[in-house]
Amino acid sequence: MGEDIAHRIPGAIYLGVHEGVFSVNGVQFMLWHGEDGSSYATSYRVQKIIEAFSGGEKPGVLLTAHTHKMAYIFDRNVHAVSTGSIQAQSGFMRYKRLPAHVGFWILRGTIKDGEIKRFSPTWYPFYK
Repeated sequence: MGEDIAHRIPGAIYLGVHEGVFSVNGVQFMLWHGEDGSSYATSYRVQKIIEAFSGGEKPGVLLTAHTHKMAYIFDRNVHAVSTGSIQAQSGFMRYKRLPAHVGFWILRGTIKDGEIKRFSPTWYPFYK
């Protein structure tokens, strides 16, 4: 469905099903959805994704989704943000005892000479 929508929106670019990579001023950003589930600890999934990257293939910024969890970690020179969710916990998630971290991020940073010099993620939670 995402590919079909991208073809209908002028200027939209379809990046892929599970992951997409784009560059901002020489820094690679990776969007990672995945089909795996939540892990025992909020940051564990993101840490394992970063650990699996080969040295020269790591993005500068990794944005992960699918688990509805929010987290920020900096590991192996990768700024990783687990994006959280704008959807409240569903009945399915409650049945599986999976919380939803509802809110959004504002990401600010400074890139110079193809390197991230400053990266400042701010989480804005939403509570009912």
